Amino acid sequence: MADSERTEYYGYLGLVFGALFVLIFILTAIGYEERITALEESKELSSIEVKLEQPEFLLKDPKEGLMEALEYYGIPEPEIVYSQAYLETGNFNKYNQNVNNNNIFGLYNGRMGRYMIFDHWVGSVECYKKCFSDRYTDTTEDYYHFLSRVGYAEDPDYNKKVEQIRKQLFEHD
Repeated sequence: MADSERTEYYGYLGLVFGALFVLIFILTAIGYEERITALEESKELSSIEVKLEQPEFLLKDPKEGLMEALEYYGIPEPEIVYSQAYLETGNFNKYNQNVNNNNIFGLYNGRMGRYMIFDHWVGSVECYKKCFSDRYTDTTEDYYHFLSRVGYAEDPDYNKKVEQIRKQLFEHD
């Protein structure tokens, strides 16, 4: 075969394969369309129920949703931990660097030399759990003692302040 005949032959071959591809695509699409129509007619699709449930505290601000989040994540001594967040954020009202970055516990990354940043305040709860409460294995240990032992805060009066806040918020006459 001459070069021009070969080119013409491959051109026709390309058209044939292209047409076959289009035909297969159309038949496949019709097949899917028929299956979807059959499902709709049998009401199988309408009986599929999708529930995307998320904890309600995700939609709340930390002042309203923190206790629920602490219980959800199984963080021990939730009243004390809530009181820590209360102290660190100034009753959740002080919009400092910690609150602006959803860091409600004032968690500091010593290696990076900066406060930690979270996309949502719940990220701060998850980090607290991993960095601190997961290390609280001896539940007979006083939680305030635990906080001192792990070096949670530099302020020597930190535990006293947290305890005062806890009493103010959770102990009623």
